[in-house]
Amino acid sequence: ISELFPDDPSREAAVIVMAREGGLTGEDRSFIARLGQYLDSPEVEGTFGPVQSTFNNPDLAPFLQSPDGEAELVVASLEFAPFSTSANDAIGDLRNLLGTRSPDGLSVHVSGIGGLAADQADALVESFDRTAIISILLVLLILIWVYRSAVAPLIALATIGIAFVVAQGVIAYLAQAGS
Repeated sequence: ISELFPDDPSREAAVIVMAREGGLTGEDRSFIARLGQYLDSPEVEGTFGPVQSTFNNPDLAPFLQSPDGEAELVVASLEFAPFSTSANDAIGDLRNLLGTRSPDGLSVHVSGIGGLAADQADALVESFDRTAIISILLVLLILIWVYRSAVAPLIALATIGIAFVVAQGVIAYLAQAGS
């Protein structure tokens, strides 16, 4: 896609969806304009690229505003590859900003490839953490059953834990060394 549409700002974008039941208010539209200006400002240069909104391009209104006036989109391209740590951090910062600065009653969500990638990364980390805890508990139960003691399994688990930490350190060292 990047070869066919090299200047497409929506290819690696965060799509910000803002909606209010009953229609967007003047305060909402003012917030959307300030958001578009902020995302286009030097303050976030290097994080977000071109921004598509009705405030910097009114011709996009039929595409970015709902016909009933209840929702509007702002498309901000990311300067980072989707699924990268930098892109996920940028989406997290954007969501924090939107959560603290948006008008009361305005529903604000971040979607697009940037939002989906950040959500997927969060889900993977949460899933891994949950799996690790469950695995440790199951191994502990099996070791208690095998050894018929509460102390002996802890020695085995400590050995496994030390091996895990050492292996992580070796892998990190090799990764930094470029091997």
